[in-house]
Amino acid sequence: MPNISEEFKIIYDGPALQNNQMDVRDLAPALLAVSDVLDEANKILNNNETKIQVNVKGSFRTGSFGVELVISQLPLDQIVAVFNSDRVNAAANLLSYVGFVIPGGGLIGLLLWLKNRKIKKIENVDDAKTVIEVEDEEKYETSPKVIALFSNVKIRTSIQKVISDPLSREGVDTFSIKKDNDEATIKKEEKDYFKLSDVPDEVLEEKDDEVNLQAVGISFLEDNKWRFTDGTVTFFAEVKDEEFIKNVQESKEAFAKNDILRVILHKKQYLTDEGIKTEYTVTKILSHRSSAKQIPLPFEGEKNEEDTQY
Repeated sequence: MPNISEEFKIIYDGPALQNNQMDVRDLAPALLAVSDVLDEANKILNNNETKIQVNVKGSFRTGSFGVELVISQLPLDQIVAVFNSDRVNAAANLLSYVGFVIPGGGLIGLLLWLKNRKIKKIENVDDAKTVIEVEDEEKYETSPKVIALFSNVKIRTSIQKVISDPLSREGVDTFSIKKDNDEATIKKEEKDYFKLSDVPDEVLEEKDDEVNLQAVGISFLEDNKWRFTDGTVTFFAEVKDEEFIKNVQESKEAFAKNDILRVILHKKQYLTDEGIKTEYTVTKILSHRSSAKQIPLPFEGEKNEEDTQY
């Protein structure tokens, strides 16, 4: 099956680009971000049923370059079914939802209209229509698919790299999207509309467990981060039992590397921009013992206590 493709251009312009040159440290992240935006949008809109490839095509002219989008791995009839429309060009549809086509719309059009205003309400009218209302009661009509892109942190971060970050450079004044004979321009003073505000991490799980740990790295610096193993995995954990730390520092409690601790371990797992992360905190030392293995002996009249209790 032949590739289904669409072409468009993104153009940076300003005094810094008059010599037909752009710093590769600015250009490379922007180009990679274009690919990331379209790749992530394709996953959301097509449920991983298509694959895209973004290529730089043609010759570079003053501050401009063309990008070709190629979608493959699906017969045409299946691609049409994905977008629920007869003979629709899947590549053009993807570009439309992102906003890389003219006239302006999609995610880029939404961000330009929103202007960092706080969203008051979002209403899904039907499968094809969503209405956004901001605090001053102005309303904007878009697609639920655009809202899905709007709420995706990876896409929003990539849009910032494509538009906001380059326009923040001295001598880069405009960013334009050109499709066929149409062109839309975003000015430097509009760059902050495409910045992603800080998004709080999503807590996935938080719990306390009573477990046995072996200390394989000890630190009495300010953060008291020790390295532990539970016999399966090794991890760092902050020790917050101040009484135990104080006793060890004052030599009231003998403690050595590889000693075994019975502790209350607090585990917090959360979702960040970079994926799942886990934090461990030892909130209480219940007991500790040497790692030296002992032969149990039946001493008469004595209670055999291997652990020192707190």
